[in-house]
Amino acid sequence: MDAPRARLLCVIIPCFDEAEVLEHTYAELKRVLATLPGYRHLLYFVDDGSRDATLAKLNQLARRDDTVRVLSLTRNFGHQAAISCGLDHADRRADAVLVMDADLENPPVLIPHMLQELEAGHDVVMGVRETGRQVGLLRRLGSRSFYWLFNQLSDVPITPAAPDFFVLSPRAREALAKLGEQRRFLRAMVAWLGFPIRHLPYVPPARAHGRSKYTLPRMLRLSEDALFAFSSAPPRILMRLGSLTFVLGTLLLAFGTYRQLSGAAASLPLLSGLLVLLSGIHVAALGVVAGYVVRALEESRGRPLYLLKQAPDERTGEARLVEVLGRNADPQRKRA
Repeated sequence: MDAPRARLLCVIIPCFDEAEVLEHTYAELKRVLATLPGYRHLLYFVDDGSRDATLAKLNQLARRDDTVRVLSLTRNFGHQAAISCGLDHADRRADAVLVMDADLENPPVLIPHMLQELEAGHDVVMGVRETGRQVGLLRRLGSRSFYWLFNQLSDVPITPAAPDFFVLSPRAREALAKLGEQRRFLRAMVAWLGFPIRHLPYVPPARAHGRSKYTLPRMLRLSEDALFAFSSAPPRILMRLGSLTFVLGTLLLAFGTYRQLSGAAASLPLLSGLLVLLSGIHVAALGVVAGYVVRALEESRGRPLYLLKQAPDERTGEARLVEVLGRNADPQRKRA
């Protein structure tokens, strides 16, 4: 009687200037994955236009380990695009696809528990950070404020402190692949799918080497993309605020007219303040509308989410240079 087929786990690790930590990440991943009974694995490292020796180190790993696959983008397209690249190119026969960062703040020791929950019937298993090591006050307050605001405005609530550290079943991965937007916020996209999600808490360890590449401007840009992509509340709020200021302006105008007719001096500070308030609301409204228009324009252009300059050979897994290849030309979609 034939032995049961080992399940295939594909691990997607986006990398941007992570040369210092790659060897440690690889060793820790291999140590944990070697303990998984009934699973074989492939590691998909996605170089997101790194400026250091990340790509060279990844290619060294691929030459000595045939489970390592290296994808390299032509430039820095961003964390969400790099993850999407890995999801697009991971083996279609995979029984589970795991996404994690390269800095080991998503601990590999949680992987066996995530797979157990997947086997128990959950289509999505997501790690959730608990308070552990000290995080900067500004970053902590910014994160909490964003999650609160997002869940107040969005029709798709997400769990606070849940990073892009999750494992997908085949049907969840297939459903996620149908979402083709350019500006991506994957943890909300995964929640939007509606599949059962199991959350596993963990305490993030300190980075082994290097510094976080998620700078404040990157976090703000991701926050904007998330709110514009999953909420239509800002225009509604501004419309109501505009109606309120219209009523307030009408009342103040009537009050000023009354004072002038009665011979009293006009209240110039009050009227000036109202003018400044209305101008600020107009500018904010234009900014919100422009944000939606710009994103609609980007979607209508039809540009690929990313471009590849290097991809693994489909048959051998060896790194090869490719013609500039976009997401819509994914070679694995041609397989039967």
